[in-house]
Amino acid sequence: MDYGVARALYGENLLGALVTDLYFDRPPPVRALKHYSAGIPPNLVSRHILAGLRYRASLRRSKQCVWPHLAISERIAGTTVQQLEATESDTVYGFDNAMLPIMDRVAGKGVRLILEQCIAPRNQYIEAMQRLEEKLVSSEVRIDLSGLRRSMSYARIAAGIEGQEWILADKIFCPSQFVAASLAEMGVPKAKIRVIPYGVTVSNDRVPHQREILRNKPRIIFGGSFSWRKGAYEFGLLSKKIGKCATFEAYGGVAVEQNIINEIAPNVIFKGRQPKQIFLENLAQSDILVLPSYSEGSATVVYEAMAHGLACVVTNECGSVITDGIDGLIVSASDDEGLYRSVRRLVDDKDFRMEICRNAQSTARQHTREAYGQRVLEQMMSIDRRKL
Repeated sequence: MDYGVARALYGENLLGALVTDLYFDRPPPVRALKHYSAGIPPNLVSRHILAGLRYRASLRRSKQCVWPHLAISERIAGTTVQQLEATESDTVYGFDNAMLPIMDRVAGKGVRLILEQCIAPRNQYIEAMQRLEEKLVSSEVRIDLSGLRRSMSYARIAAGIEGQEWILADKIFCPSQFVAASLAEMGVPKAKIRVIPYGVTVSNDRVPHQREILRNKPRIIFGGSFSWRKGAYEFGLLSKKIGKCATFEAYGGVAVEQNIINEIAPNVIFKGRQPKQIFLENLAQSDILVLPSYSEGSATVVYEAMAHGLACVVTNECGSVITDGIDGLIVSASDDEGLYRSVRRLVDDKDFRMEICRNAQSTARQHTREAYGQRVLEQMMSIDRRKL
């Protein structure tokens, strides 16, 4: 979230230190790294740039492995403890699956621990993927090539880590009611949980063009890793059902084998990973975002699409701020028929689509990065005013 928490705390003189892997005092010339900067003074930042670059390289080489996450978390944990002592701060704000090494080191020292649960609990993901596996089997998709079981094995390890984090955390901030409800179902006391929706800020010049929105053949877009978790199968099936009434494009990496892609999504145009600016420009020229995800925290791409005036069709599991039928449409994960009906309605009814687009932009104005930071501050103030 563009260092949204650190920005907000720094603005109120509440930031003792930002401990992270990648951070630059000013945006570097490398396009992929430009967003690793936030205007926070260098004396308040402890970074591990080489370790962060190695971490990202490891993620590209070693899919579904736990060790890269553990290694970088351990590195950051040591520095965090040092900064706690140096700044005399008594609170740590950190993120799920990265907090446990810190928690273990400060146990019993009176340090307050605030955990941000960025995504839905891993056990929710495992249950969702088990349901999807049954669906794929019935559709004669080869499970041995799907990678689903490998991803569930990784998730089981991550679930063990986050389960211990929930126990040790004093408060847990989460980005959506969906995540909050999932945490409660996993046994986390409701008194620990706070909901703080995310937000994004987009430039004012990126606005949808009337001629694009009103064209007869809407441009339907998918943003993010084209994976089973995010609804790759459902998006591909939808493109087959809608047929020639719309174009379907997918932006982001592809986490499904090419021979399976050829089978499940032959009508989808794959654009691959694009720089953020290029993606947002294409988003602004599209009409409908479809994200049939099985498990999210609160998908950033939905906020971006709403800010650009797109009509969004998402699952309840996306954890969006959409009110169904007002500023977007919501279906349940794996509800193929419900997804088709919702998208078809937007394709066929231009007036309804325009109303959804206008309302989406109105809602997005309440969910900027700055508003997100303010919500974090308000929750922090409601607990206690201390340096982090």
